[in-house]
Amino acid sequence: MGKAGFLTDNPPVRSLARIGSFRVFALADGAAEPVPTGDQRWRITLPPAAPGWVSLPIAYSPLWVARADGGPLAVRRNERGLLEVALIAAASSVELEHRAGAAEWAGVAVSLGAVLALLAVWWRRTPRA
Repeated sequence: MGKAGFLTDNPPVRSLARIGSFRVFALADGAAEPVPTGDQRWRITLPPAAPGWVSLPIAYSPLWVARADGGPLAVRRNERGLLEVALIAAASSVELEHRAGAAEWAGVAVSLGAVLALLAVWWRRTPRA
C-alpha cells in the first residue's frame, strides 16, 4: 500500500484531480460530483435542501472558500472529515475555491527570503575582475 493507499485502494473513494502536490478525493457514493470550473475552483450541484448545514462529497480543508448565489457561506468539518457549508437559503449549487492561507503565504515569503540570502552570499563570494 502506497502513501495514499487507504484512499487509492478504497472503492468508496475516488481521486478527482491534483492541486499542486495534493490530490482531491471525493466519496463515490452517488452524491453530486465536484466539477472543476477553473484553477482550484469547483462547482457542486446540490439536491433540493432546506437552509442549514449541508455535507459536500469532498474532504474538509480550512482553505476552502464557499459561495452560493454570489454570497459567502460558512464552512466547517463534519464528523466524517467532509466539508459542510451553511446554506442561508435554498441553493442549486455551491462554488468552492481552494485559496492559500496565511501559513502558505508565509512559507512563500520564507522561501523567497532564503533564495535571496543564498544569492547574496553567492554574489559576495564571486571574485570580481
